Amino acid sequence: MNIAEVTSALARELETSELEPLDENFYKEALNLLKSLRESMETDIFAEYEYRVIVSSLRKIFLLRIKKLVNSILEQGTVPDIELPEEERKIAEQLIEVIRFFQGELKKESVEKRVEARGITTQVKEEEDRGHIESLQKEERKQRPIIKQGVLVIFSKPYSKILIEGLPLGPFSSGDLAFIPRRLAEELREKGIVDILEESSLVENTG
Repeated sequence: MNIAEVTSALARELETSELEPLDENFYKEALNLLKSLRESMETDIFAEYEYRVIVSSLRKIFLLRIKKLVNSILEQGTVPDIELPEEERKIAEQLIEVIRFFQGELKKESVEKRVEARGITTQVKEEEDRGHIESLQKEERKQRPIIKQGVLVIFSKPYSKILIEGLPLGPFSSGDLAFIPRRLAEELREKGIVDILEESSLVENTG
């Protein structure tokens, strides 16, 4: 390698915003060149000049290529499929690991927030449902027939709706339990529709 190869590489980097292929040993050979020039400074009057030009050019090449490399990884999510110096490839692989780590953390945080938000939504929904159920229960208590003298019966066969104090009850299927006025229960028992399980008095409850 010589100074012309280094300055030509810099010119190529300045001409395009795309990351171009570069020999995998580029930086190693450039460092060997610098070592050789440093050893020649005492006897070669141009060695120091070339040394400074190469150091400055290498710094610019490296910074330009790293910027392009980062942009390429962010766009593609992988190491560019081109020839890269070994040093750049190591940086690219480490950068991808860091990006994937933070992407994983962000996804985890996003999932946790969604779960938390879903939990809040569920809690609100449960409270709304509970309030709705309580409202229905109150309404049901208002509409529930007030049976002062009733018995618990089990239906031995299907039966249509019955009216108790103007409010419908049923229809009933075989095996259904119901608390109905004793007089009605006895009538249904005589027809073989129900069996009376127990008799009780129900204190009037207006809810």
